[in-house]
Amino acid sequence: MRLHLNRLSKGDYQREVGAIRITLTNPFIALGEGSKAWQLVMEVNDIEIVNEYFDTKKQASNFGAELIYTL
Repeated sequence: MRLHLNRLSKGDYQREVGAIRITLTNPFIALGEGSKAWQLVMEVNDIEIVNEYFDTKKQASNFGAELIYTL
């Protein structure tokens, strides 16, 4: 399973489907400073349901895809 996020800019990905918004960012890649961890944020109707950090983009993406699959 994959999330199929759209790249907004370097280190910044997002997808919005109906009431669900998924954002995956890496501040170090995007801005050149901050954490090297990937932050996964998932919102439903503008209510944050997930805000987790992962060592790799793949780990974050797999976690998000599994969560979406179980909804």
